Order: sequence, then structure tokens, then C-alpha cells
Amino acid sequence: MDALEKWVAKNRILAWILMDLLFGFALFVLIDNIIVFAVLMLVIILINYLFVESSVIRLMIKPLVSYQEGDPEPLLNTTAELLTYRLTDANRLTVAMNYCVALREHHRYEEALDLLLSVNVDRPSSGASPVIKFVYYNNLSDLYDLLGEDAPRDLYAQKALQIYNDLPDGRAKKNYLPTFRVLSASLDYRAGEYDRALQTLLPLPEKPPVSKLEYSFLVAKVLLAAGQRAQATEYLSQIIENGRNLGVVRRARNLLSSLEQN
Repeated sequence: MDALEKWVAKNRILAWILMDLLFGFALFVLIDNIIVFAVLMLVIILINYLFVESSVIRLMIKPLVSYQEGDPEPLLNTTAELLTYRLTDANRLTVAMNYCVALREHHRYEEALDLLLSVNVDRPSSGASPVIKFVYYNNLSDLYDLLGEDAPRDLYAQKALQIYNDLPDGRAKKNYLPTFRVLSASLDYRAGEYDRALQTLLPLPEKPPVSKLEYSFLVAKVLLAAGQRAQATEYLSQIIENGRNLGVVRRARNLLSSLEQN
């Protein structure tokens, strides 16, 4: 099935034409009313178009599930291949952002940053919704943080927070609340507001696992800054035990190792 989905994603126009011809022939044989035939054909053309254009999203579902379960390798491989296809601007943006997530988990921060910076989410043809822009600027801030570049990190963090605050209440805003909480707590942590950061972060989310681990790592850093070394060590140990192949495990190991040496 994945092979067919890949063919459809790679050959969008041809796939759309072939599907239209196939269903059009079937309708031509079965329907003898020209008006009914025309109406049904228009509906089928639209459905086929939506099916073809969503093939890219369907191909990323399993890799994204694997990533949430602690294995970013399928997401890296799938998105890298999809970026070689001729995609719409909207699909290319989605694929590129997920590819950058996978690069981040493989500690390839500079590559991820360069790719994100090459994407213009404010261009109308990008199809970027406010939610996508929030995720985009949050991810930019995160990468600058990992690279130790403070000024652009805070600039994009503030921009992401403003976009989130302007989102209307609803499912989308609720779904990205964990990301918003981490971003807000990160700013409080860097401002020395450790109690407020912990109030924002705790209790930890039950799911998805990746969010919980990123929460735990930030909690550990806040606790360390607040002088609570023993509790911080517990959080780091839990990350190492449960993080599988995620990049946060290496960061937790490095931080724990530096604690043990001091």
C-alpha cells in the first residue's frame, strides 16, 4: 500500500487523470442520464483531487507514530524521500517541517535550521495557517536554543507566543497547549522565574511521549537552576530509561554526566 501511496504522491497529476478516467468510464457505462453523469463526474474529480493531494500526509502517519513512540528514523527517511518529489507549496512546507523535527532528533541542528530558514511561511502560496506558523516559529526558537544562540531564540519564541495567544479557542489551540506551555516555561526559566516555570510545566502531560520527555528535560534544568539536584537527577534518569532513540536522551545523558563529574 505504501508503494502505491508513494507513486500517487510522486505522480500527482498523472494519478489524478488516471483515476478520473477510470471512474469516468465506469460512470459512462452505468449512467445514461447526461445531467446525472456530469454532476457525479464533478464530485468524483473533486474527491480524486483531495485523495491525491492528501497522499503525502497519509505517508507520514506511520512515521509520525513511530516518532512519538521514540523512534525518529522512519520519519527522517520518509520525509527525506518526500522532499525529492514535486509537491505543492503547502505539502512541501509540512514535509519540510517534519523533516526538520527528524533532523533535530538526530542532532543535526544546523541542517534543520538552514532548511527552516529557507521556508517562507508568510508567503500566501505556502498555505501556512496560524497554527502552522506557531509551530514553525516555536521550532525555530528551539533550534536556536539548542545551538546556544540567545537573541534569535527569544525573538522567535515571543513571535510564536503571540501567534498562539491570537488563536481562537478550539481544538487546534488545545492540541498545541503542551507546546505553548514548554515555550512559556522556557522563557520563565531563562528569566530566573523558576517557580513560575515549574507551575507551568507540572503536572507532566500523559501523552504524547515526546512532549512528556521534553517537559521532563526542561523540569530537570529548572530544578538544577533552583538548586534541587536530587529531583533533577530523577527526571534525567527517567528520560534516559524511557526515551529510546530520541535526541533528548543524549542531552539528558550529557547533563547527568556533567552533574556526576561535579
